[in-house]
Amino acid sequence: MTDRPVPSLSVIVVGNTGFDTLAPILACLRDQTIAHALEIVAVVPVADPVESARASEGFGSLIVVAVGAIGNRGIAAAAGVRVATAPIVAFTENHCFPDADWAQGLLAAHDGVWAAVAPAIANANPESLRSWAVYAISYAHFHPGRPPGIVEEMPPHNTSYRRELLMARTDRLDGLLVHEALLHADLRAEGHAFRFVPTIISRHINEVPLSLIGAVMFCLGWRYSGARAQDWSLARRGIYAAAFPILSLPITRHLLVILRTASGAPRVTAGLVAATWFVSMVHATGEVAGYLRGARAQFDTVDRDEFTVAGRLGGIPLSDKRLAGYVSLGARHN
Repeated sequence: MTDRPVPSLSVIVVGNTGFDTLAPILACLRDQTIAHALEIVAVVPVADPVESARASEGFGSLIVVAVGAIGNRGIAAAAGVRVATAPIVAFTENHCFPDADWAQGLLAAHDGVWAAVAPAIANANPESLRSWAVYAISYAHFHPGRPPGIVEEMPPHNTSYRRELLMARTDRLDGLLVHEALLHADLRAEGHAFRFVPTIISRHINEVPLSLIGAVMFCLGWRYSGARAQDWSLARRGIYAAAFPILSLPITRHLLVILRTASGAPRVTAGLVAATWFVSMVHATGEVAGYLRGARAQFDTVDRDEFTVAGRLGGIPLSDKRLAGYVSLGARHN
């Protein structure tokens, strides 16, 4: 009996309700040009042998990690990293669909000294101005038209890393994958370099329903300011909190500037300005909570949203039939 060869790339996916949550992203990963060589690490609440066997079809191998109830995606992903066996570990989400050459491109791009490789993130549902506004505040900085090169930050939840660097931080990995910017800062402090490759593309579905955008952006604003102001004086916190209506204006301007350079973005209209201002205002309101109430580790609304696929679309159909096909596999679970 021969040992199974070590895979080149491990892909970590997290399903908070099991393999039904993972149906869209697993279908997409089966369409990868090197799907037969991928090690899929599926982190789920409970392992089911029948579902596991079905999910493994088309891949080089599948490792199932049963962790019980999943609250936070980052903590669950850390459990997946610890059992992965490939030298390169890639993260993706069940609502972010890589192009077919994504895995192959990541492996080629990692050749050399790179600690991590960042793919470009495109807007998967460009039919909605609200989607563009959310994209602006989340992933537009990594749009496919951005020049390649060394970057300081990478798209959270959708970047690949050398596994040895993640495992060197295994005692802190839960927290570093909850707040991936901390992982990036940690790696930079050791002198590691990150590479952005715009020809490697993953397509992210952004929230459209106003209620969902409002809830998520408020929580993200709180998370941002709570972490930012941990060492601030009470007076400084109060000043920033009082200025929140004004703060939304430079945020809006900044996001519109990003969209002007983002490939495929619509021209700036009154509708796009209004959508972007709404996102900015809700985010700024959440920042007030963070300045006045301090940092908060858990946000159930954000954690639930991590596993939402069809519910993000607000009933607006995708024009991309490939992506629509993936989404339909999980629509009944959202």
